[in-house]
Amino acid sequence: MAHPTEAFRRGERPEGELLIGAEHELLCIDQNGAVPGYAGSTGIAAVLAALGDALGWDPSLEDDRVIGLKGATASVTLEPGGQLELAGSPNKDLHQVAAEVSEFQKTLSGIAQPLGLSFFGMGLRPVVPLCDLPMMPKSRYQIMQKVMPTLGSRSLEMMFSTATVQTNLDFRSEQDMTRKFRVAACLSPVVAALFANSPYQNGQRTGRASERYAIWDDTDVDRSGRFDWMVDEDQTYERYTQWARDQRMIFVHRDGLYHQASGLSFAKHASSSAYQEGDWEHHLGGVFPEVRLKSFLELRSADTGCGQMVVALNALWTGLLYDQESLDMAEDLTRDWRSSEWQGLASSAATDGLSGVSALGSLRELAAAILVLADGGLERRARLDDRGQDERLYLAPLHMLVHWGASQAELLVQRFGDDAKSARQFCAQDLWEFPW
Repeated sequence: MAHPTEAFRRGERPEGELLIGAEHELLCIDQNGAVPGYAGSTGIAAVLAALGDALGWDPSLEDDRVIGLKGATASVTLEPGGQLELAGSPNKDLHQVAAEVSEFQKTLSGIAQPLGLSFFGMGLRPVVPLCDLPMMPKSRYQIMQKVMPTLGSRSLEMMFSTATVQTNLDFRSEQDMTRKFRVAACLSPVVAALFANSPYQNGQRTGRASERYAIWDDTDVDRSGRFDWMVDEDQTYERYTQWARDQRMIFVHRDGLYHQASGLSFAKHASSSAYQEGDWEHHLGGVFPEVRLKSFLELRSADTGCGQMVVALNALWTGLLYDQESLDMAEDLTRDWRSSEWQGLASSAATDGLSGVSALGSLRELAAAILVLADGGLERRARLDDRGQDERLYLAPLHMLVHWGASQAELLVQRFGDDAKSARQFCAQDLWEFPW
């Protein structure tokens, strides 16, 4: 058995070879506003089959059912309530990220429209209640549906109703990971406020800008979300390993299927006869801290949105963490932050979005500050497209939101009030374009 930290160490890359991976989930409704099930001519399975044909990707099968797609370097996964997630390719620059996301969404929309389906980006299903949602036929989700409610009171809402966007970034060394991990953790609530896009649930306003962010606070509480050690301690490979090894295992993967695990911690599982090679990697993908360490860093605090917002998130984190000057300044900004203040910042982000104020300052002002840092970082990267534009162009929606002093959630409430259906229709009008 290789030392567990090797799962992280083998991800180290030289400075000139750092890559960007974008992942985003999308929600779907039919022409009646209901959520489509798996089967049938207008079900999610039909969408996956057509999408695979259009992209030339191979189906991922479980019990002879299509549960996802595999491309050469990207994939589509099927989430518990029928959300589709694109796990994009490791790309060299944001121009490639934008092209990939745009092409995928264009293809998906072209398939969905003749079927009477609409895919859209919001952090939470705004109208359809949990009791009316289908469950996709994956062995992993059957286990999660049984086990997760024992770990957090809102776990099923997370599984079936939420949609997120995340950025995956590389690190050069353990020291580089340590720096990026803490900066990303500290700034994660600021990013949550800037991308807040889930003010409705069950057809009503929730009173929060990001209800999805609040849902995660009551999801699998020992293994997901924010933990004080993320800010108060410098993370090393060994420290993260120890935390992850202490966490309960939910499932094991055997012969292409997921099976419910014994409920032991990974550390106890690893010393038992049930352990097999590959269990550690599956376990690392089954714990959900807001910044997750694998062979790269996953930054996970943002509500999903349109395609341009998906790329904007990746541009923000890339500008902050892939430029040494920006990373230095972000460290200076957050150096004295402590977990108690940070947790308060997160609470304010979930409730008030960019209007929030905490002991660490105004979320709008903090968002403006990190946007300046990201802008400078992308300018210094100087990665140009075929029109001579650098990557700063992808930050445009964020500059607009900071200028207005309002997240998308706040803008939705301002425009539509209690009318969750109209807000959903507004967000679903174009999958790629920033609607404001």
